[in-house]
Parts: sequence; C-alpha cells; structure tokens
Amino acid sequence: MTEDFIERLKAGDMQAYAKLVAEHQKMILAVCFKFLRDPDDAKDAAQEVFIEVFRSIKSFRRDAELQTWLYRIAVNRSIDAMRKKKRKHQVLALRQVFERVTKRIVDPNYLTRPEGVLENEERNAELTWALGKLPEKQQSALVLSKCEGLSNPEIADILNVSVSSVESLIHRAKKKMCEILGDTYAKR
Repeated sequence: MTEDFIERLKAGDMQAYAKLVAEHQKMILAVCFKFLRDPDDAKDAAQEVFIEVFRSIKSFRRDAELQTWLYRIAVNRSIDAMRKKKRKHQVLALRQVFERVTKRIVDPNYLTRPEGVLENEERNAELTWALGKLPEKQQSALVLSKCEGLSNPEIADILNVSVSSVESLIHRAKKKMCEILGDTYAKR
C-alpha cells in the first residue's frame, strides 16, 4: 500500500477503507478460520479485525508492512476469541498439514476407503487435541509456519518477537507434540 493510501485511511476516507477490506478480507477470514475452526466465529473475528483497524489506523506507525499489521491484529483477535470461548481444543486448522504428511506416508487410494477415512479422522482428532495442549505462542507460531506458509521473519513481525524466538517456539512446539503423542508420530 502506498503512503497516500495509508494517509487516506488515517483521514477516515471510507472509499480507502472499503478498498482495504475488499483486498484483505479473504486473507483475514482465512487466518481467523485457521485458529477458530468455526466459520461463524471466524467471520465474527474478521469483522472485529476490521473494526479495530478502522479505530486504530491513526496509530499505525509503519514499523511493519500494513499486511503484517493486519495479520498481527487477526492473530490477536483470534486468540482473544479462543480465550472467550475456551475452545483451545479447536485452536488450529491442522487438517492441511496432516493431509500433506499423510499423502507422503499412505497410499492416496487408502484414504478413499472407509478404513482409511476413519483412520485419517482419528489421527486428525489426535493431532488437533495435542495442538490444543501447546501454549498459545507455540500454537500461533506453528500454524503461521505450517498452515499459512509464512517465513520466520514474517511470523516474528506478526507475533512481535525475534526471529530466534520464532525458531525456538516452533522447535519447542514440535518437541512437545512428540511428547504428547508419543512414539506413534515421532517416527513420521
């Protein structure tokens, strides 16, 4: 976004705000959904993100890119929504990560047979449960890395931590997942 566009947002230009929403709505909704796993909750959180952006755009200091700032707000709103609803067991959208791993391990045709579908669902439930046991920062770092495909510097900007902290969070998250799930998944 250009300096002029940000200045228009800061001046309360509703056309600029509508453009911001139009250009970033899908991305914000996707981030919120990956944390909340419920379409209605994700829509509510995304709406809160844009309300907060509208209220706080004047304090945007350009320390980070506008999109990074939006990500940060989306992650924070999603975490707030999780806390309010106490739904930590539904924190992450792990299905995408799990399916990528499964495709490398299991014959893809197996997943279409009833026993494969059931096994896939059971594993997904176990992994989702285990991820819900991780501390919030570790969950956030892992979902932004594995589901969103963001780089460590991008995650650092969003979580407002150093790159080495992101690396540590992801490492500890993986280690803790292995401890929680035991040897079953550690060898995969």
